[in-house]
Amino acid sequence: MSYCLSFLFIFVCLFFNTINAQQAPYRTKLAVDVDYLAYSQEGSNDENIVVAPTRKVTKTITTDELVNNQNFRSGYMVSLKLFQSKSKTWVFSYMGKLNWHRSLSLEGNKNVTLASPISLSTNDFYDANSATTTYNSSLLSYQIYQIRQITPRYIDNFSVSWLIGATFYNPKDSIKVYFNKHNRTSQYQTHTKNKSVGLQVGGTLEYNTPKIMTCGLNAKGGILFNRGTVKMSMNDNNSTESVTAFTEQKSNPAYMVELFPTLEIRPVKQFFILVNYKALILIDIVTADNNLGPTYELDHNSRRTYQGVTAGIQFNF
Repeated sequence: MSYCLSFLFIFVCLFFNTINAQQAPYRTKLAVDVDYLAYSQEGSNDENIVVAPTRKVTKTITTDELVNNQNFRSGYMVSLKLFQSKSKTWVFSYMGKLNWHRSLSLEGNKNVTLASPISLSTNDFYDANSATTTYNSSLLSYQIYQIRQITPRYIDNFSVSWLIGATFYNPKDSIKVYFNKHNRTSQYQTHTKNKSVGLQVGGTLEYNTPKIMTCGLNAKGGILFNRGTVKMSMNDNNSTESVTAFTEQKSNPAYMVELFPTLEIRPVKQFFILVNYKALILIDIVTADNNLGPTYELDHNSRRTYQGVTAGIQFNF
């Protein structure tokens, strides 16, 4: 919340500082952009979480099955745009939480085991009857940036612009593993979260058809200061005895890349229709699948890719 208030304060200051500036195309000073998002998520390794060996084959639950190829989930984005002039635009945007969930189970015959050496020193995580794994993750972001037009939009057939600004991402995820043995249920879980703030730069190349439509290609990249946190715990004997538990935080440089083609349709001056397909990549962040333990050291060498369709309406004032 503090990041949101800080960005909003900066935006309001810029607004009142430039309220008397030259009007943008269509005599618009301010616009509100409301978008619907449908995003998928991927980026995990292919490591075993649970194994159930038999004479013919070994059944498994892997991080690839649990984390990758998540179905498209709904979210939203709201942006405020201040048109300071025909060549300068300020943008403040908030992307609401996107949430993903998946649950996988493995049934066995007293042969279901946690795929970690620590299972040998437990009762319920070794030769159990069954296991269930659940994965949950979420993403939100705040951004503020300035767009500078090298050639003006809506006037020339081709327009070029660049941008610079600040960005904040807050990806979180968790993996929980429940083992069932002799009517007992024990739990092993890892939770991670990231607070990534930094600078971003980018550019846009657009083609403007007369009055009606603009299509373009956008690219952004940035370096982030990331503060990652991992919390891991393992409770045995019907979750009554703690086997291991630790919490660690660590800071590291992280990176973001965002690529997306855009389509803007302008049926009337009062509102535009916007359609994008975005791909956002966060690099060197902390994720649950890379911090399942039992080592007591935070691993921040993970990557996540979020991609999907964005469709919305821009209201011009």
